[in-house]
Amino acid sequence: DIESRKSKEVKGLSNFIPLTPYRYVYIDETTSPIIAEDLITQAKRAKKFTIVLHGDILPKELFIEIELIQKSQSIITRIQIFKNSTPVYDRIKQLLSVIIDASNTIQTWGDINKNLFHYKDYGFFIYDKLQTVLLIDIRQDFKLWYNATFIHSTNCGQIIDFIVIDGPLCSCSHRPYKSSTGTWSLWKAIAYTFDENLYKTNSNIHECLAITKISKVIEEKWTRQQTLDYINLHHANNQVNYNPYDIVLFKNKFFYFFYRQYETISQSP
Repeated sequence: DIESRKSKEVKGLSNFIPLTPYRYVYIDETTSPIIAEDLITQAKRAKKFTIVLHGDILPKELFIEIELIQKSQSIITRIQIFKNSTPVYDRIKQLLSVIIDASNTIQTWGDINKNLFHYKDYGFFIYDKLQTVLLIDIRQDFKLWYNATFIHSTNCGQIIDFIVIDGPLCSCSHRPYKSSTGTWSLWKAIAYTFDENLYKTNSNIHECLAITKISKVIEEKWTRQQTLDYINLHHANNQVNYNPYDIVLFKNKFFYFFYRQYETISQSP
């Protein structure tokens, strides 16, 4: 089927590259309080955070992943949610209180409120805290930026009525959604914007970093040319030389050209 084919095709993309180096810290009930105390210190220095909720609901293995966004090096902490009172328990509560605060900017991908009720039975008060702060949905902002940056092709049927929104008349391969109500998945946003595979390492630890990367592009109002320059700079090993006039070919490659090796647009000197 189509989704299975797309999943196979995305494997041909380059590895995801974070915008900044990062340090990964895993916390569970056995973690030393000293580690959590260091994170509290780092969290007090940051004003912007990205949050992703993870977990298997049935066995109630729940996690919250948070990026402490910093200029030189971000910190990714993955916190296992548990009920047992251990030495690190109070430190985790303190850490979350510092991060989930109305004075901070907290970024998400989509509406995470529908998943929050799974956390209500735990003592970290994540559910209550996240209800009191403003969550910035980067997915909504991304859709607006992407559609304004990668407009319909001149021969696209949708351009007759609307130049920006998605619609059923659209034939552009670089715009995968054909409905104004379509919502971007995170992996697809990374694939179409940066020509990168978010899940190539079979790990989801890059999700916060991916959301932060997209938010930076939106904040800095990258142009189509800037995204192509980024791809040429960071993925030269794929031997694909994009130029701004081949944007349709660039996006077509994602869906149709993976059955053969990557090719340069021009091999001639």
